[in-house]
Amino acid sequence: MRRRIRVAIAAALTLLVSMVIASPAHAVEGDYAKFGEGVTPNTPAVVSVPGHTIRIIRGTDGRLYWSDQMRDFVPIPGAWRTPFAPTAVVYRGILWVFIRGNSDNRLYYARLTDAGNNTWSPWTGIPGAASLGSPSAVELGQALHVYYTGTDYRIYHAQYEDRWHFTGQEVAGMGRSESPPTAVRYDYPNAQIMLLHRGTDNRVYRQVWNPLNNSYNGWRAIGNMRTALRIAAASDPDNYSIVQLAARGSDGLVWHATLTGDYQTYPWVPVTGLQFHTDAAPTLYTAANVIGQIAVYLVITLRGYNDLWAKRLN
Repeated sequence: MRRRIRVAIAAALTLLVSMVIASPAHAVEGDYAKFGEGVTPNTPAVVSVPGHTIRIIRGTDGRLYWSDQMRDFVPIPGAWRTPFAPTAVVYRGILWVFIRGNSDNRLYYARLTDAGNNTWSPWTGIPGAASLGSPSAVELGQALHVYYTGTDYRIYHAQYEDRWHFTGQEVAGMGRSESPPTAVRYDYPNAQIMLLHRGTDNRVYRQVWNPLNNSYNGWRAIGNMRTALRIAAASDPDNYSIVQLAARGSDGLVWHATLTGDYQTYPWVPVTGLQFHTDAAPTLYTAANVIGQIAVYLVITLRGYNDLWAKRLN
């Protein structure tokens, strides 16, 4: 009798474990749907705040365009051009857009000052910052932290808080990459920043910066995923210790993984549903929904068409 009870308990535990393993964040994915109009050969930048989903793209003419709430794209004034995808962040309630210059490798930014009249600040260079592509930016506390890959393939950090600080400070760990890094807020255990980059072996690496003691914990590979492009990442504002990752595989499909705390809780797997291919790096953004309904969305540029498609990822 006791043996049957032990067997039953073991079977129940096995079933419970299998249910936990078989029900990752990937399991609730939606399927791809058109993400408004517009075309771009590059990765779009997407920022979500309550009541607004803002898209910024590099047009086929190299100029910068933006759209709010899936309206038609309008040009960002100044007729500036860039050879690479833009990046964007909301800092202190203001939209910032970053680009690499068209010919001088410098990093520039413009700020949206009046959405209704499409008024922006002039494009301004980050002092001393030269890069292989657009940077990654994340707000932490009262500061804006910007990370970029220098023309020497090293990774650098700049910080803005009323003025620019540390614009040529190399990130510890001797990381090297031919692609821009990605930065995302990561609260484990305190408010920190997780950095990700594509290594020279095309593997995905991460390390964490702790502002309390200004220390990095060293680059570590995340599984055996390999990519030739920038990594996408987004954290959950309800729980910043959960980070969703996406990368374009050598097969042209987007692969997805999840980090929880200090662990890779779900391995790299292709996203489910329609097998859409892309030649650009994917992007992730967290939709600003009501509390308790946070969702991370994946956006890609569809191969052969260059239009935008999105799907819920978690």
